[in-house]
Amino acid sequence: MTRKRLPSKGWSRRRFLKSAAAAGVLGSTLSARHAFKGFAQSDMPAELLDAVAQEGGRLNVFNWSFYIADNTVPDFEAEFGIEVVYDLYESNDEMLARVQAAPGQFDVAVPTQDTLIEMRELDLLEPLNHAWLPNMSNLGAEFINPVYDPGNQFSLAYQWGTTGYGLNETFAGEDARRQSWEILFRGQEYSGKMTMLDESAETIAEALKFAGFSMNSSDPAELEQARQLLLAQKPLLQAYISGPVRDLLGSEDVWIANLWSGDVLFVQAELNENISYVLPNEGAELWTDNLVIPRGAPHPATAHLWLNYIHRAQVQADITNYVYYATPNQAAIDQGLLDEELVGDPNIFPSDEVRARLEIIAPATGAAREIRDSIWEELK
Repeated sequence: MTRKRLPSKGWSRRRFLKSAAAAGVLGSTLSARHAFKGFAQSDMPAELLDAVAQEGGRLNVFNWSFYIADNTVPDFEAEFGIEVVYDLYESNDEMLARVQAAPGQFDVAVPTQDTLIEMRELDLLEPLNHAWLPNMSNLGAEFINPVYDPGNQFSLAYQWGTTGYGLNETFAGEDARRQSWEILFRGQEYSGKMTMLDESAETIAEALKFAGFSMNSSDPAELEQARQLLLAQKPLLQAYISGPVRDLLGSEDVWIANLWSGDVLFVQAELNENISYVLPNEGAELWTDNLVIPRGAPHPATAHLWLNYIHRAQVQADITNYVYYATPNQAAIDQGLLDEELVGDPNIFPSDEVRARLEIIAPATGAAREIRDSIWEELK
């Protein structure tokens, strides 16, 4: 596939501040929705626009790196005259720590479902005003009233995917273990050329899955087996690393990288055609990342504006077409807005047969949480 590249690496580092000078920043003195121009007001409730007009024309978004189309932020700024401060993280652990350490800093964050549950239990989320989110109706049925957020009280799905690994066909393509987690846990011949995600929940879950257990096991004996696997694996790894491993995989400094589906597919399409995405036969993770408004958000109405904008069918299609992850927005699919090769790619939209061996990670609690935390501390 030939596809345009992501924006400059500034999008993938700690902070991205997009100037709104060209669009004109919405002043806090504006109090009427007629201040907005150039957009279809039909999908933005009048009450929402009135509330947004009182918030000073700024939005602080906290999102994963490499996880938005190149036009998403500029189009939003141009349409609404709002300055977007776009900050980035590489793991749920990092995001959660920063949200806890700096309450009132971010208007929008994008946790995976298990971290969303944890944030909800820690009272770190603002409830959503569904009357301000008419584009919520574009969501597919499985993303309405999800088990991890009944009634979508706090979240709207953003993108979804799976976690497997990227494999360089030139160096490991003939390995008989290539469809198994075994290649990552016992591939001594690839020592120094393999990486695991810098994500405690996923990394421990994958060790459990390779050992034959549920990713959500709370059994101390099973967690101990996972610990032993991870400790034995650690000397084989180049690093625990998440999004930034894309460049290493593309340049062949890394041959096998535990990574999310869309990131691997980006590397294959844009950086190195010898990279394949593998979902191990033992099973793997199925996840959903979600748009939420952190407790104390300084611009809660503008955050709702962003959520409703993100779930326009065309905006969601642009994101999926750019980042190679699956959209939860059924309208984007039904309207034929996705690139044809993406809709037909089983690595993006897995078959029912494949999905049957995928597992959704839930947050650990009690003694199991303490054991998992101690495993991760020992590894890191």
